Amino acid sequence: MKILSQGEFRNFQGVSYMGNKPVYTVNIEDTKPIRCTSDHKFLTDGGEWVQAIDMTPDHVLYGKNFINCEPAGYDEPVYDIIEVEDTNSYTVEGVEVHNCAFLYLDECAFIEGYDEFFASVYPTISSGENTKLLMTSTPKGLNHFYKTCKGAEEGTNGYEFVKVMWNDVPGRGEKWKKETLEALDHDEEKFNQEYCCVKGNTLVTVRDKTTGKVLTMSIEKLYEDQLSGPSKMQDKYEILTPDGFSHFHGVRKQIATGIIKISFENAETIECSLDHKFQMRCGFIEAKKLAIGDEIQTNEGFTNVSFIQKDDSEIAPVYDALHVEKGHKYYTNGLVSHNCQFIGSSGTLISGHKLKNLSPFIPIAQSEGIKQYDKPQKERIYTLIADVSRGKGLDYSTFSIMDVTEMPYKQVCAFRDNFIGPVDFASIIFRFANLYNEAYVMVEINDIGGQVSDVLYLDFGYENLIFTENAGRSGKRVSGGFGKNVDRGVRTTKSVKSIGCSILKMLIEQEQMIVCDFDTIKELSRFSKKGASYEAESGAHDDMVMTLVLFSWLVEQTYFKDITDINTIMRLKEKTDDQLDSELLPFGFIQDGREDDGAVNW
Repeated sequence: MKILSQGEFRNFQGVSYMGNKPVYTVNIEDTKPIRCTSDHKFLTDGGEWVQAIDMTPDHVLYGKNFINCEPAGYDEPVYDIIEVEDTNSYTVEGVEVHNCAFLYLDECAFIEGYDEFFASVYPTISSGENTKLLMTSTPKGLNHFYKTCKGAEEGTNGYEFVKVMWNDVPGRGEKWKKETLEALDHDEEKFNQEYCCVKGNTLVTVRDKTTGKVLTMSIEKLYEDQLSGPSKMQDKYEILTPDGFSHFHGVRKQIATGIIKISFENAETIECSLDHKFQMRCGFIEAKKLAIGDEIQTNEGFTNVSFIQKDDSEIAPVYDALHVEKGHKYYTNGLVSHNCQFIGSSGTLISGHKLKNLSPFIPIAQSEGIKQYDKPQKERIYTLIADVSRGKGLDYSTFSIMDVTEMPYKQVCAFRDNFIGPVDFASIIFRFANLYNEAYVMVEINDIGGQVSDVLYLDFGYENLIFTENAGRSGKRVSGGFGKNVDRGVRTTKSVKSIGCSILKMLIEQEQMIVCDFDTIKELSRFSKKGASYEAESGAHDDMVMTLVLFSWLVEQTYFKDITDINTIMRLKEKTDDQLDSELLPFGFIQDGREDDGAVNW
């Protein structure tokens, strides 16, 4: 099949559905009215391509006078022809219009070296004034595809965002889900199901974008309002979140099997699907995992669960607010509920369903690579763990400051910069360590980290610097700083990294570590198994993660127990002694009694 273009029939690549969009009526002399989007382009007799909305009565199209372009006042499905051979145009009602130059990237999230790849195809995209780029993919952590989707949701990068849930596809219901999970060995992480919703009588708060009026209504009523008129929900309302009113993409309705009813001491009772998620102090939790006494965040603080009634067989319609911009969370009956977000790849150190629970905090202060999440408080104990790079624009120099006064431990400050030199980095560490109550500082010294620790100790005279020494069969241990073979900092050996990864996994998955920083969470979502260890996936970084790995190694040291009076492993109650013994060295390393100087190279 060919299409008429500039007087000849030419090959073309097909027809593209461009979505449901506002349409305009273009009136041209001696021609039927043409309905199109405002930016659809027409060829004038002067050889100029002009958007419909920009045409004037002076324009002539194939000898016919343009009359006017009027908004139709409604949305309707629109289509375009793809890549007409030689001309990139086709004939409509006797006039010539521009076609869609089209580039399609499938499973975009899985393209390795995406930045270089995109740079190579960008000339093709930018060569035509009406070029279209379509990217589709399942998520793979917080990578380039996540960044593009996030920008599209926020309206900052020129893309339009469309999300299709697994159960939006005809024929894919609970039976299909069950069969698929069986094929995946019941791996929920690979299935990547997003979370369901609340019942229709649940109250949400929205703000009318036109009038500014704040309304509280049931989510079912909001859904019906969405269906009642041509306006898109994101153009009509903002929804209330813990960070204020937020842009969102509307309300989704679906059928859930299994409903749970939960009552609280100081909040409204709520009914929801079993896998709906609520905000706790350490992250999100599924409704079906709640217990009496658990604390859930509300718009006024926290409240305790007082009653739970679960019915696995109840089938009911449930609703969810789609794609909430601010943190993927919003208020339902005054409680903080979860909205969908991208999760990590399979094989990550932290399991996918736990990565979903990690929600970045908004910094209280931010400048020059520093992000503070809590101000220093008197009589609280802090540790600063630093990972050092060469400052050449490749790997990052990073540190995390952890509040270790009590469990769960909390990341209260983060630094990340890949151009800072060792001396300047030491200066920043010195300044912020002093700010946070003369924090205990441990520097990773595999490469040039020794320069940073030397400047801190010899030039600045910093007293709370942590020393380590070889411990024979036990690997490394924190030292008092005396002796010939003492290091000012810690060398990341295989055993140090192994123990650190194991304890970090337990801390996060048992909600005994609060990770606040977005870059850290992003790196955790790409910190995956490779051979016998874990490291950043191709094209990603793990410098922030390594500050947590080294911190996790530190918490099991006798030195740490002495300064905090916390026995971390004993507090991780969910693990048995046998599990701990098997997990602390999960990568098969053998200690033969010799000193372990085999530093890990990054």
